[in-house]
Amino acid sequence: MVYPNPASDEVTLEINETTSLSAVKSTGVTRNGITNIDTREKVAYTVRIYNSQGILVTKLTRSGKSFKVPINNLRDGNYIIELNDGKKSYREQLIVKH
Repeated sequence: MVYPNPASDEVTLEINETTSLSAVKSTGVTRNGITNIDTREKVAYTVRIYNSQGILVTKLTRSGKSFKVPINNLRDGNYIIELNDGKKSYREQLIVKH
């Protein structure tokens, strides 16, 4: 989820899916033959923003299930914001209006 949209200063990206397998880390500690799983490790996401010509204008890395991305340096217009965790990719249109 990307909001607000249209935006002028920053957008919030919120991931609304269950914990991916890349976020699960085995602690190696077993109890009664069952391996403990530590799900506190955060997934690193690559965020890319492309302009309407398909040119990459912003690239950054964030982690967590919700984070803010500054867009105050972008000109008014339509953009594609892409979120990638190394396994899955998600794209959504973003409108920047100052």
